[in-house]
Amino acid sequence: MRSAQCKVTGLHLSERPLAGGGDLAPRWAALAKRSLVANIFYEPEYALPARLPFGDGVRILAIHADASPNAPLLALWPFRVARMRWGLPLPVLLGWTHPFAASGVPLLDRDRATEALTALFNMPSSLPGLPRRALLPLAPDEGPFAYALAGLQGNLGLREAHTESHDRAFFTPRLAADTMAHLSSGSRSKLRQEYRRLEKEGPVTLAVAETPEDLGRALETYLDLEAKGWKGRAGTAIPESAAETEFIRGVVRNLGAEGRVRIDELKLGERVIASSITYRNGATAWYAKISFDEDFAKNSPGSQLVLKVTEAMNADPSLGFVDSCAPPLHPLMRRFWPERMNLSNRMLELASKDALFPLAVRLEQERPKLREYYHTAKRWLKDRRKAA
Repeated sequence: MRSAQCKVTGLHLSERPLAGGGDLAPRWAALAKRSLVANIFYEPEYALPARLPFGDGVRILAIHADASPNAPLLALWPFRVARMRWGLPLPVLLGWTHPFAASGVPLLDRDRATEALTALFNMPSSLPGLPRRALLPLAPDEGPFAYALAGLQGNLGLREAHTESHDRAFFTPRLAADTMAHLSSGSRSKLRQEYRRLEKEGPVTLAVAETPEDLGRALETYLDLEAKGWKGRAGTAIPESAAETEFIRGVVRNLGAEGRVRIDELKLGERVIASSITYRNGATAWYAKISFDEDFAKNSPGSQLVLKVTEAMNADPSLGFVDSCAPPLHPLMRRFWPERMNLSNRMLELASKDALFPLAVRLEQERPKLREYYHTAKRWLKDRRKAA
């Protein structure tokens, strides 16, 4: 572990491997509850289990109010140091992300966010040897974090660039009484017909697992559904990886002990035909995972589950915002949740007059094109081998 004092703010910084972050867990969890922007994926209950499949090389920057052993945390940011980027020796601090993380916003004490963010920007000068630029993945273009970031960069005269921008569906409970009102009459009619066909085979109900015992059973059912579906055939289902399986069990166990996760199951009689997982932090929720039984695909069990879960969310007075966590252009959540938030990967200049910053931005902007070229070439080679 390294530690130092930020000369600009007087705050104290410490840097350590993610695997050594357990001793911070109580203060880390307390910070998450008062964070400027909630981010379940950077909370200890989620991040520490995620080190099993995704934590190689991940480090934690913790910003403390003072140098005392139990000083409150004012910020926490998991990151990697990439010495090579874009095939060049162009080092960058990479905010941690992985296939089960839908946000890269650091945890910042809402009452001292600007001060904590200033200390984060001074990482390279406080902790020598770190890169002078950083990439924050999946950061919102609007909202409290975006405004705090823009104000600080303006004051410091530092540059930034947005790359891989896209929008994502979200849901605001109680914005509309009818959660299907935005759908066309044809879509509503088709969904009702599919539901009636399911009802002909047996009673259709929504079951909710929230206690630790029920969550454990429901999670195993969820995993079975995923393994039997298209992800299982593609080799990407969670049960294909022992580390990913232990990770998701750890997350559900941790959050379940605090009453901050639920698993909704659409049941046909006693058979679960669709399942989804939702995480909570106060008034914010993340609708993170969904799977369904493909034996019933013609009647859209996944869509039927989303409709019922959305109705339940709409009736929950304690809920204010739900992130779909969906990847770009995900058709299911875009269909049912019409609201959109814009997200980008943010390339940030951490030290003024970084001569390599424009090159870093340009190369980062080209990454989607290079990725598409790679996948196109891979598909072409696969088709050629089949033809041969």
